Amino acid sequence: MTHAMPGVGTSSPGDVAAAAHPAPRPPDARGKRSVAASFTSASILVRWLVIAGCSLAAFWPSVVRTVDDLRGGDFLGYVLVMPFLAGVAAIGIARRRADELPIHDRQIDSLVGGIALAVSVAVQWLLLPRYEEQFSLLRIDLLSWLLFVVGAAVLLFGLRPVGRFWPVWLMLVLIAPLPYRMVVVMLGGQSQHVSVVVTVLAATATAIAVGRTRQRGVIGAAATIAVGLAVLLLIWFVFPDAPRPVLQFVPAAVAAVTVGIGMYLQYGYYFTDRRAAYSVAPQRPTAVRTGLVRSGLVVVAVAFVLSLIPLPDPPATVIADGPPGAAAQLVVPDGWTQENAEEFDWADRFFGRRAILTRQTIVADEGNPDWDSKSRPRRVVIDTLDTHRPATLTVYPTDTLYRLEDARRSPTVPVDLGHGVQGELSTIVDEQALLTWSLLSFTWTRGDVSQRVNLVTVDDHRPDAIFPRPTPSMASDVTNTFNVLIRGNAVTVDDNSEYKDRDMLGVVGAQLVDAQWKADEA
Repeated sequence: MTHAMPGVGTSSPGDVAAAAHPAPRPPDARGKRSVAASFTSASILVRWLVIAGCSLAAFWPSVVRTVDDLRGGDFLGYVLVMPFLAGVAAIGIARRRADELPIHDRQIDSLVGGIALAVSVAVQWLLLPRYEEQFSLLRIDLLSWLLFVVGAAVLLFGLRPVGRFWPVWLMLVLIAPLPYRMVVVMLGGQSQHVSVVVTVLAATATAIAVGRTRQRGVIGAAATIAVGLAVLLLIWFVFPDAPRPVLQFVPAAVAAVTVGIGMYLQYGYYFTDRRAAYSVAPQRPTAVRTGLVRSGLVVVAVAFVLSLIPLPDPPATVIADGPPGAAAQLVVPDGWTQENAEEFDWADRFFGRRAILTRQTIVADEGNPDWDSKSRPRRVVIDTLDTHRPATLTVYPTDTLYRLEDARRSPTVPVDLGHGVQGELSTIVDEQALLTWSLLSFTWTRGDVSQRVNLVTVDDHRPDAIFPRPTPSMASDVTNTFNVLIRGNAVTVDDNSEYKDRDMLGVVGAQLVDAQWKADEA
């Protein structure tokens, strides 16, 4: 008995025609088709193994850097889940038999695949050095990796088979690290928010996989979100001590697999020929069979070139060992008086749970003619950031604490602050406020806390001088990214800085560091 369901077709026009006019079948036709299918499956597997091996060889430093960032508390681990979600979406598309002609124009395949590989090399070679300081935030190397995989797939499989999976490629391109971080930060920046975002990504992959019709796609996405949130709540309340990766990624994986398999079984149930309904074997050749050796050699050669292009070095910031006890506010050194203290409530969205950002405004007890021609007491603001996720300090460099859309920064100058602490001094010209401010920053570990301290002065020495305020700056990061892309690094670099407050910040920084050690020993 044949089951039927509205909106679900159990046969195609081709099946009806074949049933009405059955074609004569040679006795060994079934065996030939089996051999052809086996050959196709083995051929596809070998090609994907070539692509995977070349990808790992070319981008192994990217894998190592990603793993190191995850160990430091960064929440970029979604990139490790995306291949799994892409596979879920691709399986669903592969099961839909598209009515496409088995035509392979190898000239077009070579042209498109070659362009993708060339762009991959260009991104790695030209853009990475331009965004050296923003490397951990943007992770442009992952875009280069994706372009390499697309180009290699076009060369080894052909443009038509690869183009059939365009929703998967589009999903991978749009889910870049920068927009992903922006969404997570807007939600709150915690592990459960990462889980929600990854669950939405899983819903997108499931919708692509089961979306034979628009209705099925919407149902699949909604069901994935519902199951993912249910699993998240279960882990959150029943297993509160579960490791962070479990909380972040298990709900999305469980939801995608459960809903995908459920809708896969539901769809095949309404077919008489269950074996045909559940089959995932290709019904026609899905890849080219000519020029593979040449294409494979091109892929290997490009992978070798990419492996020679190094990633930007991690920040050269010296992380010193500070005194064990970390407090919300630093001890003010002798000769200075604290005027004001303020705590910001947005730091945990960027730097993880329990991150604290405080600002202390201190003023010198007496004026110093070497620091001000009128011997006015100088003011310094101290911005102290405490975090348990040190990798976030690399993702968001020192000056990203402030909103800097039209600013130029000088090269950093090392400053010895004593006790093994080395500071980095730079000046920033703020074109909007028409001010130049100096920034001395140092980083140390105090027990299990990583602490970044910024000492800021401005060239306006009046008591009502305006200091830059720590402000969430993802929007300015996006603006600066496009400015650097279009106009180059020159728009963000000040090569003519005078470092006017270098002596003063060196003295204050050394006094501040020494005061923390004395307070800990007391």
